[in-house]
Amino acid sequence: MLSYAELDRYARQIILPQFGGAGQAKLKAAHGALIGAGGIGCPAITYLAAAGVGRLTIVDDDRVELSNLQRQPLFTDADIGRPKAIVAADAARRINPHVEAVAVEARLDTGNAEALLADATLILDGCDNFATRLAVNRAAVAREIPLLSAAIGAFEGQIALYEGWRGDSPCYACLVGDDPDRMAAFDLSGGEIEDMPEDTADRRAHHMQDAQRRTGGIRHCQNQRSPTTMVSPGRSRVPGGTTACITPASPVRVRRMPLRWARGVKPPAIATARSTVRFGT
Repeated sequence: MLSYAELDRYARQIILPQFGGAGQAKLKAAHGALIGAGGIGCPAITYLAAAGVGRLTIVDDDRVELSNLQRQPLFTDADIGRPKAIVAADAARRINPHVEAVAVEARLDTGNAEALLADATLILDGCDNFATRLAVNRAAVAREIPLLSAAIGAFEGQIALYEGWRGDSPCYACLVGDDPDRMAAFDLSGGEIEDMPEDTADRRAHHMQDAQRRTGGIRHCQNQRSPTTMVSPGRSRVPGGTTACITPASPVRVRRMPLRWARGVKPPAIATARSTVRFGT
């Protein structure tokens, strides 16, 4: 039930006929779990709190550094040295006192992922390492929670929504592989990474193409029950090209989408498994 203060706060959303009071009530009942309070997590926390998502769990074991401040606007000079999760949760509560913000000052891994994410409505992963992303993916599939995965590297961005427990949908590991020790320079799995040199990208693409030739392009997805087929619609600097696992019965397209960030900048490749983010039921 929305209070009078909440009705006034969210009035501009509620008057939208496609949203209304029922939509706002669903947001209030929703629980968003955010992995990483960095360059992706900070703006996400800001807007999710302002929009009225009822509960936010913020997982990050890092501390605020001076070099974070130009792109992580929840933090100030006074926060340097403090835990990011705690500062971000405090900021979310300042933005909207009706939101419950829970700080988890811990590194998410395979041992704690399912417990931390158990009752989330949506997981937003913006962390900066591949092992954590794989742990989040496994928990999302096991708990049947939609996973919104986002990454930024220099002038390139990547975002996708995964529902990997469904028979017709790939998971995150279908797209980028399942090796937790892979070099960060070879992928956009981190929330923020350095741009890779062109020769590195070329070598990575060559190795992926050679592996697909040797294996016949067939593999088993670690999270799906049936054999899956690897398809490569086009070569890209996204790990292994623009690829995804698809089930033979119901293909899921991974498509290149033009996204202009600035004049003269090459648009990034964005892989989309589904295009609708849903909070609540």
